[in-house]
Amino acid sequence: PMAVQSLFNTLRKLAQEGCSILYISHKLDEIRELCHQCTVLRGGRVTGAVDPRQQSNASLSRLMIGAEPPKLVHREATLGAVALELNKLSLAPDSVYGVSKVFNEALASYYAERYGMEMFCMRIGNVNPAPLDRRRLAIWISPRDMAQLVTIGIERPGIHFEIVYGISNNKRAWFDNRNARRLGYRPQDRSEPYAKTIIARDKPSAAAADVYQGYAGNPDVATRKRRD
Repeated sequence: PMAVQSLFNTLRKLAQEGCSILYISHKLDEIRELCHQCTVLRGGRVTGAVDPRQQSNASLSRLMIGAEPPKLVHREATLGAVALELNKLSLAPDSVYGVSKVFNEALASYYAERYGMEMFCMRIGNVNPAPLDRRRLAIWISPRDMAQLVTIGIERPGIHFEIVYGISNNKRAWFDNRNARRLGYRPQDRSEPYAKTIIARDKPSAAAADVYQGYAGNPDVATRKRRD
C-alpha cells in the first residue's frame, strides 16, 4: 500500500541521516528490504544475528522456528454450500454522508452473516420533541417513537440483520418503513399537526439537504432530479 511505502521512505531517510532505528516485525520481506542487521528471537532467546540482505525468507524462517519451513502444497479449491445470496439489492445513497451509512450497514451485514451477530440498523431522521422545519416534516421522529424502535432492536427475538427508518408516522415521509412495521413498530406520533404552522413560517429552502435528501427514498424526487 502507498502508506506503507511512504513509511519505508521516511525510515530510509532517517537512517541515511544517521538515526538508529529499531524495527520489529515478523514480515520477512520488510526485514530484508529495510534492515542492515537482523536479530532473531525464538522463545525469548537469540537464535541468530545476520545481515537480512544476504538471507532468504527460508533461511530467516529456519532461525525463527528452529526447523525447515513447511512446504507449500497446492490444493484445488472446491465450492461449498452458498452462505449468503443477495437478489435485487439496490443501494442508492444520496450523498457522501449516505455512502458512509451504507458502508456501516454493509459491515453490519458482514458480522451478521459471518459471525451470527444480531444487527439492527436504524436510519434515523431527526429526533426532537417537534419537527423544526419543512424538511423535518418528512424525517422527524418523536422521542417516544425513537424509544419504541430502539426497544424493538434490543428486545425483539429473531433479529438477524434488519434495516429500518427512524421516523414517526409522517404523512410527508419520503421513506418506505414497512420493514419496521413488520417488526412491530407502531409509531404514536406524526408531524402533520405541526405542518400548517411550519409551512406558513418557513419559505421553501434551497439548501442542499432540503433539495436532495430523500432522493433515494422517493421515486418522484428521483425522477425529477434525473429530468432536471
